[in-house]
Amino acid sequence: WSIKADKMRRHLLPLMRQHEIDLWVILSRENTPDPLVELFGGYGVTGWYGHRNAYLFFDPGSGDELETTALGTHLSGHLGRFYDRITLYGEEGLRPHLREYVVARDPRHIAINQSRTISMADGLTAELKSYLLDTLGPTYQDRVVSSEPLVVDYASVHTGAEDMVQREASQATYDLLRRAFSREVITPGRTTLMDVQYWI
Repeated sequence: WSIKADKMRRHLLPLMRQHEIDLWVILSRENTPDPLVELFGGYGVTGWYGHRNAYLFFDPGSGDELETTALGTHLSGHLGRFYDRITLYGEEGLRPHLREYVVARDPRHIAINQSRTISMADGLTAELKSYLLDTLGPTYQDRVVSSEPLVVDYASVHTGAEDMVQREASQATYDLLRRAFSREVITPGRTTLMDVQYWI
């Protein structure tokens, strides 16, 4: 999580500016988490299983600080490394908090996770999109754009720490496969493909 938080702090704001995105809204919901939440704190036991949660990344337009906010239910303290503000809501629901947030910042371009071609950038369900557009109202509905280019570039940039983890994972994979295709696992004429798969 520290590696992911460091990457977010280093690279997300410059990429948002490169793609002229003022606000990136990730909406997630219990039982249908957006796949991108794994990049910004995770879900399940780490606190992403709320009724309706909004994860907001805003470019204040000056300086080098990204404004990060989580609005929702069941938000764990773990998310503090990713979000400067964590707001829990009650029976009033997400809508008034999200609406107030957007109106106060008046973003020109609002990115949402909807894409025809990149599944990772297509995590916004039909119901949540309808909920979001209704919350934004006519003034802000026309400012919505796809997050696809931002998602592709963000996933493509790597920190040194990420590269180290990837090298360790690749080496571990290679070591397992080398053993899987050795006489430790394979007995010629007897071992099946499924035997090898189950061993792995």
